[in-house]
Amino acid sequence: MRTTYRPVSFPRHMRSRWITDWTPSARWPHYTRANAGEVLPTPASPLGWSFSWEKGMILGWANGYARSGNYDRWEMDARRPEVIGSFGGYFYINLSNVRMQGVRNPAVTVEQLDLAFFGADPNVPPYTTHPDDEQPEYTDRILAHLGWVMTATEWPEIDAHRAEAGALRAARPDLSTQSSDELVARARATQPLLDTYFEVHAVSSSSSGIAPGILFAVGQAIGDAEVPMKLLASLGDVDSAAPSFALWELSRIVRRSGALTNEFNAGIDKG
Repeated sequence: MRTTYRPVSFPRHMRSRWITDWTPSARWPHYTRANAGEVLPTPASPLGWSFSWEKGMILGWANGYARSGNYDRWEMDARRPEVIGSFGGYFYINLSNVRMQGVRNPAVTVEQLDLAFFGADPNVPPYTTHPDDEQPEYTDRILAHLGWVMTATEWPEIDAHRAEAGALRAARPDLSTQSSDELVARARATQPLLDTYFEVHAVSSSSSGIAPGILFAVGQAIGDAEVPMKLLASLGDVDSAAPSFALWELSRIVRRSGALTNEFNAGIDKG
């Protein structure tokens, strides 16, 4: 996957390129498609972006970052927090914002965070300091969060959310029979959950670089840079991996069936 970065200054012809575009942040100037391109590989629809992202997931994302202790919510815009960006209709992650987890966390460096986030990509722009980057008063709460991450063996909150989402899915009516008003009402009823669930997701995802960062330091100390991958590659029970396993099982069914294989090879009529 190609990693792309957005500078703070855009050509004039791109500034109004799409109706959902944001204004690039002067405070957090670097954006990236790394870890964003696989989430939204194509431009987001105006409805999907404004309804699901701007009014739901992005707000939860910013709140989750604040929960991690590395940020205060006032540092980011109240309506469009600079955890991400939308340019040309495409979704970008704000790299400058993410890097505060390496700047402010005494246990993780920017270099270790970049390695966990991008690997050894030579195109990653170097970190440049900003007067508001250093926030020593955050240290105690960052260390408290770090202690929780390193010692917790269960997370009842996320288990409750998983059960709630499962129950909501199981009770879903036949949407093809719903009127337009009913569909809109259902969408609006579930919108607050996007904020709530993504807050927890942001906590877990922003914390996921802690262990690789620490293990990388251990690997450097013993002369084995592959230590993080050796120890973490076999971890299971990752919810987001379930669709991949399901697709693999479907592929085996097709593989074992001559009739299904022929149907797949025939393709579909695009006329």
